[in-house]
Amino acid sequence: MAAISEPRPDAPMHERLRALLAENGIEAMSLEQMEQEDSHIREFNPKTASAGAYLETFTANRSSEQYPPSQCLVWELQRLAALTEKMSVQREELKAEMVQAEHALRERHTDRVRSYEA
Repeated sequence: MAAISEPRPDAPMHERLRALLAENGIEAMSLEQMEQEDSHIREFNPKTASAGAYLETFTANRSSEQYPPSQCLVWELQRLAALTEKMSVQREELKAEMVQAEHALRERHTDRVRSYEA
């Protein structure tokens, strides 16, 4: 069995969680797989996200008794990895949008200054 490399301490949370799963012989699910399996992940929107809603689904999953506690824990780690990855992706998209908006604003400002100078 090949040694599993531990992620850097400053690695994104989703990488660290997936490494933890791998260390325990559990294949981590991708964000895309989790979105197919879990409506909370699929419908997650940082603008309307609610810790309470997450905790409700967490509590419901834990108390369902459909699966043993160890499987519930693995599922919740998979969910956390997917959520943190999705938040990271969305944060990068938002940063890119902000940079574009700032660039457009600067261009408009420069155009106005030039029109006053003319």
